[in-house]
Amino acid sequence: MAQDAFFKKELARELRYIEVMMKKDNSFEKKIYYFSAAYGITSRTLRYSFSPDYLLADLVLNSTYQALVQRTEMIQSGDTTVQVEATHFDVIGKGLRDLADAFENNASHASQFKI
Repeated sequence: MAQDAFFKKELARELRYIEVMMKKDNSFEKKIYYFSAAYGITSRTLRYSFSPDYLLADLVLNSTYQALVQRTEMIQSGDTTVQVEATHFDVIGKGLRDLADAFENNASHASQFKI
């Protein structure tokens, strides 16, 4: 139990740090790079302590990162149908903060899914 508390604390701390780093930089590419650390920390956490919450967070963060990378590549190749804007990263940052809060407060939402 103490081990799980340690991982939740570290996970929340890392998510908050990622949010700060994303806010500091103006480059979308760097914001995406910093965001990649979010699914990195959930993936590492899963290796040491399994939880449906960690698994769900990892899936959502990884999928979001992949979508951002794909959209950025499409924009760079000339497809400007959907632009990536600063407000998108503000929402992502708020989501990271909310996720960190949920881990700190033991607010599980994964239990409603059959994982």
